[in-house]
Amino acid sequence: MYRRVVTTSAKRSFKRLPRQVREDLLEQTKILETNPLAGEKLSGSLHFADTRENFYQKLCRLFR
Repeated sequence: MYRRVVTTSAKRSFKRLPRQVREDLLEQTKILETNPLAGEKLSGSLHFADTRENFYQKLCRLFR
């Protein structure tokens, strides 16, 4: 079984989300804790303004 680990900065960001988004996010992460392969397979690509390396570094800082 997996577990969620959330950094302090991610908690602050979470609090700023709309209530319904927070509830949906919690529900979906509970599902992923018990079955990490649940959900639809992602396809395609997303384009961000920042470089890929910077994106992953920022993401790692949020979810350590």
